[in-house]
Amino acid sequence: MTTLKNDGDTTARVFGPTGNIVRIAAGETLDVPFSKDDIVFEKGSNISFVEAQKPASRAKKAVSSTTEE
Repeated sequence: MTTLKNDGDTTARVFGPTGNIVRIAAGETLDVPFSKDDIVFEKGSNISFVEAQKPASRAKKAVSSTTEE
């Protein structure tokens, strides 16, 4: 899966490996089921690859128990 962003001001087309055509609206970010090597951009388009962000890690909360005697 590859994430693409259209940084241009018009809709752009992205061509996949088996004749797939994906339209990406201006300013839109979209996940496509192709690898970077399989993608061809429409001439004149302004498409960029968006790096996958790592999920935010949750801070582990220490659990303390107190026993009253």
